[in-house]
Amino acid sequence: MQSEIMRKLIVLSVGFWCLLALLSGLLNSVSASSSRDNQPMLSDIVMPEIDTATWRNVVKNITAYEPKITKAELEAQKAAEEAAEKERLTKLALQQELTLADARLVGTVLTSPAKALLVLPDNSEPTELRIGESWLSPWVLSAINADYVIWQHAETKDTQQQALFK
Repeated sequence: MQSEIMRKLIVLSVGFWCLLALLSGLLNSVSASSSRDNQPMLSDIVMPEIDTATWRNVVKNITAYEPKITKAELEAQKAAEEAAEKERLTKLALQQELTLADARLVGTVLTSPAKALLVLPDNSEPTELRIGESWLSPWVLSAINADYVIWQHAETKDTQQQALFK
């Protein structure tokens, strides 16, 4: 008799929990759908049109802002800087009687492409030169070694060696 009462109690408990779960699910789905109806959807919101000219002008006036430069613009800028540097060096050489010894070799970079780092007479920062380039016409850089470079005169084919820090 007690086992029969226990079975009925268990069946009644399980039934109660199932009914409670069913009612809870119904109430939750009804309240969720009604709450969605009251709030505006993202598609219902009208976004104001943004005037891009105003903020772009403001950003351009900030001195720390540097817009992204395309690869073609960067190459053109680099070519223009190199041309201006060559012209400046040519004018400098014409103004004074300079020799290769007036520039100081402060470093060499042997990785490809090899570079010589020279401090030129009118500059305090090192300038990079590759083989075939020049800072003093008609001398052209012909070889770069670990502790010296070799210059070749373009017309007479004479060579001159320049050591580091000399």
